[in-house]
Amino acid sequence: MHDGFVGFGLANNRQGLEMFYSEEKVLTFFTDNHLRLCNFLQGQGLPFCSDLVLPADFGHDHLSLLGLPQHQLPESLARLQRDDLDSVNFCQQLIDLLDMYPVEEGLSFFLTRKEQDQIARMLGGQSRFGEIGEVEFGTLLLNWSDFVTECEEGFEGDLDEYRLGLKVRDLVQFVVDSAPEELAERICRIIEEPDATFRRILIDRRKRIDSPDAADVQQEPFWYQGVVRQQGVVLRRDLIRSGWFAR
Repeated sequence: MHDGFVGFGLANNRQGLEMFYSEEKVLTFFTDNHLRLCNFLQGQGLPFCSDLVLPADFGHDHLSLLGLPQHQLPESLARLQRDDLDSVNFCQQLIDLLDMYPVEEGLSFFLTRKEQDQIARMLGGQSRFGEIGEVEFGTLLLNWSDFVTECEEGFEGDLDEYRLGLKVRDLVQFVVDSAPEELAERICRIIEEPDATFRRILIDRRKRIDSPDAADVQQEPFWYQGVVRQQGVVLRRDLIRSGWFAR
């Protein structure tokens, strides 16, 4: 399964699975049991096929599904529209189908099944986090990193959406405070870089955006101290209406 798209990775920490596509290998496994991943793919309707074409068979040039004439494609692919053969589209479909998320260069980590089970038990019955408490924890770590990146470049959402990003960090901190020391340290290392970036882009830190969950953490949450520098029009409007700049 590939289109010569180098560096596309998928992970599902909850399943203990991680796989990558590269220019020389159709699938590269980083898991304790290769058969588990093959069985997982089979269960998703993606059977094993021994007749695989590697990009190396065509020289160093990368093979692209869009780069092949339609008559050279397998019958199952030849009847698809060009948009369906675009890696931008079908990679996202794979992510949804396999309940995974992209592995990005900016934030790379892997939590074991045991650690995921520990985290699930910690969050069990914690209704105050609402729907985000039901999201896979690895995805939440990526969401926090993405939120920080968006804030650094210019947050275009409203105040409620901004607070939702902060609530994701509340949940992460709850897990850090509740987890065994070794797991807590691992999570802190994972979020160290986005945390440092968020601290750097906060201004007006003498003021605080309060949160109903702030009392649940063991230390003063830095992410509520001030607001990000690059405020979009909608966020700035909501801050004005809330009296933020009048304090």
